[in-house]
Amino acid sequence: MKFFKENLNKLADENSEHMTSLMTLLRCMRSMPTET
Repeated sequence: MKFFKENLNKLADENSEHMTSLMTLLRCMRSMPTET
């Protein structure tokens, strides 16, 4: 479990920049009026 957690943290560090932009994109999409 510890090994898995360490790998997860490493993955999170590598993808943190991508995740930040993704969250920003999600926030923009949520603020826009939905057209479905």
